[in-house]
Amino acid sequence: MPDMRLLLDLQILDQELMSAFNRLGLIDDALEDRHELIQLENRIAENKRFNEKMTVEHKDLELKSMSLKEKANKVENRLYGGSVFNPRELGDLNQELGGLNKDIGTLDERILEMMLNFDVLQERIGEYERKLAEANVVWTSEHEKLVKEKQDLTNVVSLLTDQREKMVQVANPKGLMVYERLRMGKINNPVAEVLRNICGVCRVSLPTHHVQLAKGGKDPILCTSCGRILYAL
Repeated sequence: MPDMRLLLDLQILDQELMSAFNRLGLIDDALEDRHELIQLENRIAENKRFNEKMTVEHKDLELKSMSLKEKANKVENRLYGGSVFNPRELGDLNQELGGLNKDIGTLDERILEMMLNFDVLQERIGEYERKLAEANVVWTSEHEKLVKEKQDLTNVVSLLTDQREKMVQVANPKGLMVYERLRMGKINNPVAEVLRNICGVCRVSLPTHHVQLAKGGKDPILCTSCGRILYAL
């Protein structure tokens, strides 16, 4: 096999390796991505904290309502129990009872409204928990597939790496040095096929003697335009 042909095959193998490494990186990112699950968990936690806060407030309102009702009962007993005869005092008691009943009514409305909000909140928490359960099922299934794909790709990378080491051992040292230098310079496709005396990468016409030298295949001949190693049949 001509030396430059070996470098072209090495380039194809390196492209396969790069593709595998890129995919492995995406898989690792996907395996760590629990954004949707975390978002749902946070919403559930947030609503549960709000539920706890409402529970405390609800209990406080009920205690206040009970206290006012006990006080109203005492005022009502004094007002209608026959123990108070002074008209002015009776008027004050009647006014106090009216104020207490008004406050009790306001508290009871707030308690009723809060109970309705409880129902809405519980439905919301239940909906988020249902979505979380469904998302966990999907995530677990995808996680298992990605773990399997990662293992398969890791095996492929291992085989390609072994194959690359064997190719490097028999490659033309000078050609390999130029190839690796071009790769280190982040040049895509360090080896370019010559097609009808044209560089297969930059599409520039090549001098005939360059093409003839490239056909020899022993030493690396570089494209006069893009600097890539030329491979010509």
